[in-house]
Amino acid sequence: HREWQGASAVAVGAPERPFDGARLPDVPQQETSNDCGYFMLEYILCALQLTPQALRQLAKASVEDTSALPWPSQEDVTRRKEKLLNCLGLLFSAAAPGKTDVEALLREDAGLREQVRDALVDGRAFCEAAARLAAEGAA
Repeated sequence: HREWQGASAVAVGAPERPFDGARLPDVPQQETSNDCGYFMLEYILCALQLTPQALRQLAKASVEDTSALPWPSQEDVTRRKEKLLNCLGLLFSAAAPGKTDVEALLREDAGLREQVRDALVDGRAFCEAAARLAAEGAA
């Protein structure tokens, strides 16, 4: 985020477009100059865990409703990065010369499979809150 603050839309030839900050949900943003991709991954992983009904309701929800959701924080993203780094280390340790097929490694080692799954599937507070929002919208 901060690396883009100095850039001007006019400098790159795009017309300046004011945006209405009141229309954007107040979700946490990165505090570092290199976590943008991890935040995107965090939001994508949260969305993938939603039911279709919860995802539809989230798309229709008001700014007030979406702002009230427990969006992933910088701490959540940092925790995810640590889990992913740990998983990479475990995968590299499990891989032997000539045995680098991740799918095969995960199929053969239930413990490794569980650790990788745990690193990718969490964010339950967000999913549960989105499910409650969907249930309220359906009522």
